[in-house]
Amino acid sequence: MNFIRSFSNSFIVTAVILLGLYVGTANAASPTVSNIYVSLLGEVTLPNGDTVLLSGRVHILSRVTFSDAFVPTVNLYVNLIGVEGTSDTTGKHYLVVGASNVEWVGVSPGPPDIPEQTFNFSLVETNPGPPETNPGPPDLPPSPVLPVFLRDFVFAKEAGSEGSLQGVVASFLSD
Repeated sequence: MNFIRSFSNSFIVTAVILLGLYVGTANAASPTVSNIYVSLLGEVTLPNGDTVLLSGRVHILSRVTFSDAFVPTVNLYVNLIGVEGTSDTTGKHYLVVGASNVEWVGVSPGPPDIPEQTFNFSLVETNPGPPETNPGPPDLPPSPVLPVFLRDFVFAKEAGSEGSLQGVVASFLSD
């Protein structure tokens, strides 16, 4: 009888330990998903000489997963919302569009420490002229690619919300 009771107690203790390890591992591997919107404002000089004040917002969705050793892996999904402007000199209206993503893998335990990231988006002239002179889709400027830089990423460190993206700086100029 003591053997059965001892075996039963050992089995229960082993099951509880294994369940605890499973839950701990599952929690460590569960991703933290968060998203923020940040303002994007800046004066840009285009290759055709137009100087344009562009403004809008950047939507950033982050997905952070920590390894068993608490080393972070971050997936960033970035898209622009209403980033546009009009040249004061030529009156041309420009729109910056696109979406991009990047994966960043940490090298040490702790919150993500992501360096400046560059995302290239498409620059489109939305009013190239009267329809009779230029039918069809909008024209592309001489350089249809415009980089946007994200830096100063801030992730939560508090237990239960670690890895949640709290802030980031977006600009048209590199740091």
